[in-house]
Amino acid sequence: MENNSGTNTTLLVIILMIIVGVGVWWFTSHKKPADDGGLNIELKMPAGDSSGSTSGAN
Repeated sequence: MENNSGTNTTLLVIILMIIVGVGVWWFTSHKKPADDGGLNIELKMPAGDSSGSTSGAN
């Protein structure tokens, strides 16, 4: 009788890695982006004055 336990174990590990990889890919690619309730900051900077001044202060 042949001893193929090493080969069987290797094939089993490879198949399980493929299944887990496909599962992780599927869950991450089909996940809807959730509103995490994070802090949204809208920053409006002045466009500048029309006098041609290059300094930031008036």
